[in-house]
Order: sequence, then C-alpha cells, then structure tokens
Amino acid sequence: MNIFYYHPLALTFTTGQTIQIFRFYGELAKNGHRVVIYGTYRDEAEFQKLFLSAKEYGIELICKKEGFAARTLAKIRFIREILKTDGNKILVTRHHKKSKGALWIKMLDSRVSVVQEIHEIHYLMDKKYQTDKHGFYAVLKEIDGVVFISASQLFLLKNEEDFTPQKYVILPCGADNEKFSGIKHQNSGVLTYFGQLNDWKNVPLLFESLSLLPQEFSLRIAGGKGDLKSKQYIDNLIQKYTLFGRVDFLGFVPPDEIEEKAIAGSNVLLLPLGDNVQSKFFTSPIKLFEYLMTDIPIVAVDYPTVSDIADEKALTLSENSAQKFAEAVMRAVNDAALPNKIEHRIILRERYSMKNRVILFQEFACQFLDDLDEGCH
Repeated sequence: MNIFYYHPLALTFTTGQTIQIFRFYGELAKNGHRVVIYGTYRDEAEFQKLFLSAKEYGIELICKKEGFAARTLAKIRFIREILKTDGNKILVTRHHKKSKGALWIKMLDSRVSVVQEIHEIHYLMDKKYQTDKHGFYAVLKEIDGVVFISASQLFLLKNEEDFTPQKYVILPCGADNEKFSGIKHQNSGVLTYFGQLNDWKNVPLLFESLSLLPQEFSLRIAGGKGDLKSKQYIDNLIQKYTLFGRVDFLGFVPPDEIEEKAIAGSNVLLLPLGDNVQSKFFTSPIKLFEYLMTDIPIVAVDYPTVSDIADEKALTLSENSAQKFAEAVMRAVNDAALPNKIEHRIILRERYSMKNRVILFQEFACQFLDDLDEGCH
C-alpha cells in the first residue's frame, strides 16, 4: 500500500501527535508499505534525530525548515508525490477540512482513497461550532473510510446524530509489547506520570492527590515540551499544594529513554483525565497502552476512554477527585491481586500491540482497495 499522511506535522518528538504517527505508521512501513509524511522543523539537531528514526522505520519525509511559506512548499511537494505515484494510494487525514482537500485530490486521481482518523473533535459538541459540525458529518459520508481511536467516539456519533460510517474500524492507540515488558514495580513510593501537560489532561489532580498521601510518596513527571513554560507550570503546582521536595520533574524525555529514566523504579503509574468531553470520549491515551505493557500497578480515572480498554482486572480505576484518586493509589500499592492483574494484561498486550494494530489496519484498508493491490494479499 502507498500511504500518504495528509496532515502537516511539527517534526519534533516533543509533540505527542508526531510520536504517535511515527510509531504506528512506522510499523506499517516496517511491514513493507510505503509511508510518506510531510511537515516542517525548527531545530536542525533535533530534526536529525527524527530523520534517523524515520530512516530506521522506512518512513519517507517531505519537509522544509520553518520559514516563509515553508509549510505550503512542503505541501505542494507532498501533493505532487501523491499524483506521480503509481497504483492505489490511501490519503490519511485527521481533520474534516483536510479530508475535503483530499477529496479534491481524489477527483484528479481515481486511484486515491481517503481515510480520516477521528481524534480530539470534542469542540464539535459546542453549539457555536454547528457549521463545522455539519461539514464534519458531510465529509464523513463522502470519504472511503473512518478510523476511530476509541469505541466511545463511535458511540457518541451514533448517539448525537444517529450516524455510522459505512466503512470504519476502531483502532485505539497501541504500544510495542516488547519495549516495556517485564518492568517490575518497586516499593519505592515513586508515583509516575509521563505525557503532555495540556489542561484537559488534568495534571493538577496528581498534585492534589499527592498532598493527601503520606510523606513517603513522591511524584515523578516526565513531560512537557522541554521549555521554561512547562517548568513554571510544574513549579506553580508544587507551590500551590506545598509539595516541596516531593516532586521530581524530568521535563521532556525522548521516547527511547522513557523506560530507563521515567518508568524504572516506579511504585505506581498514574493516568489523570479531566472532567471534559475530550477526556471522556475522544482520546486514546498512549501512556495507558505503554503502562499495560509493564508489571507495575496502574491507577487511572474511570472514563470510557480508559475502561473500554482495560478494567479492574488489569488496573485500579478511580473517580475523578483528589481524595478518591489518593485512595486508589493506596489500594494499588497494597493490591494482593496484582499478580492476577499482570496475568490478565498478557491478553491486552497482544490485543493492543502495534503488530495487531497493523493487521487490523490492513484488513480495514482492503475493504476499499482494489483486490489486485498487493497490500491486500
């Protein structure tokens, strides 16, 4: 298959979006499919790391350094590459406005199929975005297929508009089931979170919960964008909840160093989520899948985006309040059922492995590709 990711990326590993796309579409490239991505970069040294990662996966990059019309020039080269490529090709988008553009490209080349991934479209639930909402549903009816990253997204679409795409697949984010396997928990009192610090992810929940726990517990955070703003954000939370000396903020940690620097030595792994539509219905937390690959206790907020993936057989679920979350941490620390939970995770590790995600995507794509396309054999 020829797969073109039709969305301009910030080519840096400090963004969760880029990490997610590289991991999954890199696995498709490793499986013999052609994958082409475009975007812009700012820092030469940082881009070289990303370039080497792309080369290792087999991903083709079309990119320009940030500057005047850089994104537009990269996009033009990207579209030219689509049109000159022989055979069937899939244009993958992650926004309905990009899907509209992809449909124009399909008018120029009938061998193009358009697939949209559904991500954080929570804003469409807001009445002031009704025009966008109508446009969103209109595009979904025209494109060839839809990729939902959580079952709750599909449920909400059915519930809101009584709409189900003709061809779709539910593909939650996955993880490398070998990368983190076998990492054991330690009775260290270290509670770990790694990920971005966006408001909707409700990172303050971790700090307030820690303030309710005994002094022997500490919080380790690997996240943010490696900038001063991220550090100030964490410093303000430390001051607000009087947690001086109990928080170890590592800043941004490259994906290939997460295991050694963030996960190793953890007592419990934490997954906060906010009281918002995005957290409840429209996300598929990468860290949840990575957590499940370990043998470390997990505490997560009990929302459909979590419980649709794993329940109390594999982790400890909590209401979205500091008191309840702190109590859940104590239950996880003293959980006599942990061996059973680790055993249950074996099933989940296979189900949500990148290998299985690739298989499901291939089966989905073959619903609308020509039978002669070699990617469908």
